[in-house]
Amino acid sequence: MTSNHPKERTEVFECNLISHRKKSIKDFTSVKEYSDLLEDFSKIPFTYETIKHSFNKRPDMFSTEVYGTPHLWWWVVMFNNMTNPATEFVTNKRIKVPTVVPDSKGGR
Repeated sequence: MTSNHPKERTEVFECNLISHRKKSIKDFTSVKEYSDLLEDFSKIPFTYETIKHSFNKRPDMFSTEVYGTPHLWWWVVMFNNMTNPATEFVTNKRIKVPTVVPDSKGGR
């Protein structure tokens, strides 16, 4: 049985461990499930938004504004194929905002 606890959801996918700032982190971008999910994004409706200055480097705040919760920041970041929100989620960048969100079990 798979847990829905956020810290345990990552165990669902295989991943590669990489080193970042002397810590071992999980890299999902090179596994098949990740690329399959990105392909599925083409079927998800979205709107375009431009990141306001108040959301610069803060996808969590953007998520709160759009979805009413900060917990879907990863959905916007992943949908836009960003790997580093600190450098990619920036003021005046035009992004796709999915109008469908994953349910609590990870589906849509």
